[in-house]
Amino acid sequence: MYSHKRLAASFAAIALVLLPAVVAAESSAEERVRQYFWDIPVMTAIAKCESEFRQFNSQGVALRGGYKKSMVGLFQIAPLHIPAATALNIDIKTMGGNMAFARHLYEQSGTRPWLASKWCGQDMPEARIVLDDETKIAMIQKQIDSIRLALEQLK
Repeated sequence: MYSHKRLAASFAAIALVLLPAVVAAESSAEERVRQYFWDIPVMTAIAKCESEFRQFNSQGVALRGGYKKSMVGLFQIAPLHIPAATALNIDIKTMGGNMAFARHLYEQSGTRPWLASKWCGQDMPEARIVLDDETKIAMIQKQIDSIRLALEQLK
């Protein structure tokens, strides 16, 4: 039988593939971030601090900010991470790619890649939420049910 951690890891891998397609295109960037990072609420606080939930500037180009305007998008991904994103075939200039690579960074290093903005989000409720395994499993089951329903409607 799978352990809770294996189940959560398996679901995270599936979510990286399916969730961007499931999230409605009309959703606001903030809603998309909250849905994509339902299991890592602190990432919502990070996106708010880093970009105010903006992936694109007013010209529709990936947002640039930070040091020498070199950070990219919603999670202000640093240039030093671009080779790793490219190796994973993730385009951080898209919203889905920026979120997927931010998840990858979080899984590798926790919130360390965003330490410079820690002061901003530390008082946000999302920064303090820690979900227990039972809650995560219940939320995963709801998402599985939603995906199952969406797949049935495609038949």
